[in-house]
Amino acid sequence: MTTRNIPKNGFTVTWLNNLKSESKRFEIPDRGAKGLRLRVSPGGAKTFVWLYRDGKTTRRVTIGQYGDRDGQITLAKARKKVVELKDNLRAGIKPHASGEGTPRTVTELFEAFYKRRILNTRKRPDIIRQVLDHDIIPVIGNRRLSTVTTTTLVGVVDKVIDRGARAHAGRVLSTIKQAFKWAQVRGYVELSPASPLDASSLDVGSSIRERALDVDDEGEAQAELAETTALLHALDAAPRLSAQIRIGLKLLLLTGVRSGELRLARWEHVDFDNALWKIPAGNTKNAKAWSVPLSDTAVTLFRELDDEANGSDWVLRSTDREAPITDKAMARAVRRLFSLKDKNDKRLLDIPQFYPHDLRRTVRTHLSRLGVAPHIAEKCLNHSLSKIGKTYDKHTFIDDRREALQLWADSIKSALNPHNNVTILMTGS
Repeated sequence: MTTRNIPKNGFTVTWLNNLKSESKRFEIPDRGAKGLRLRVSPGGAKTFVWLYRDGKTTRRVTIGQYGDRDGQITLAKARKKVVELKDNLRAGIKPHASGEGTPRTVTELFEAFYKRRILNTRKRPDIIRQVLDHDIIPVIGNRRLSTVTTTTLVGVVDKVIDRGARAHAGRVLSTIKQAFKWAQVRGYVELSPASPLDASSLDVGSSIRERALDVDDEGEAQAELAETTALLHALDAAPRLSAQIRIGLKLLLLTGVRSGELRLARWEHVDFDNALWKIPAGNTKNAKAWSVPLSDTAVTLFRELDDEANGSDWVLRSTDREAPITDKAMARAVRRLFSLKDKNDKRLLDIPQFYPHDLRRTVRTHLSRLGVAPHIAEKCLNHSLSKIGKTYDKHTFIDDRREALQLWADSIKSALNPHNNVTILMTGS
């Protein structure tokens, strides 16, 4: 305690600026404002807190991180805040009852972040809401903030990458970093565990979001579909690849749906008579139900999966038939394709690396190449049309989408068999 030379009459700005951190966190009372304390982390973060009595319980309220930068709080403002809190307490208003308390869990933190930082400042807060509800809170929501480490957060991002959604992993990473930076500024955490994370180290970034099969360096889609046909050949040649994975990847290429939408498909959703796959709202990213018209080839592939179902309710059943394949299965299979070699020691799939989600971008790109109208191509992927025009938003364009996806399937058939009408590789074999 002697090394800190605590001022007898209370904190001063000079003393606070010169105060050094130690190997362990410590707290010091401000003798100039009863109840105000300064918490100093080993990393050097200085945070004002206020302690008060609630019956027989001592409660703690985090006021904010000391400093004069944006989002920080000066000594004078911290003391003023304590006076306000005491006045409120005397009036019967408890800080925790009004929602001003310090978040204790990841869920509490991200809910506060969403409410205070996102909800009223973003044009599309639902995008962040989706990230929280699907990628962060279900994974680490129950964790106490004090137990969250950098490694914990890397695991959250890796989970998204492992299911093949690398572009989306970038959004998850960005959301995590913003939330914990916000938490640090408000004094909810001493030091953001997300600070060391960056997109390049985690292999998420803008370059990954541009990948589509059979697109040249200038962004032009190629009609020959050399990469697409190479993928289909590799899928049929790869040993020990289950029918569910082999056919599933082909269906992603034909339909442009998200891998999660296909993974969660049940046979009750597939209407063979009308060549229509109905995706319930709970299985979609935007929480809106939609229907996918199936090309002739897609119907054939679904029928082959039906033959393989062996009594399972799931289209892409796991080995025990009681659940679908895992969210990592598709991405793992694609990675394996790039590691396999043929009998001549050549790579089985000798094209630049891609991930399952890139097949969705591939479909969208080639629909444009084939002359499909932008609003139809966007509807094929269940995208919002807000940037194109409200006019199209009320219509499903099911017949137009069926024609577009059939055109895409026929394009693949032609690339696979340019000199005859026999198609083999676009079955599940």
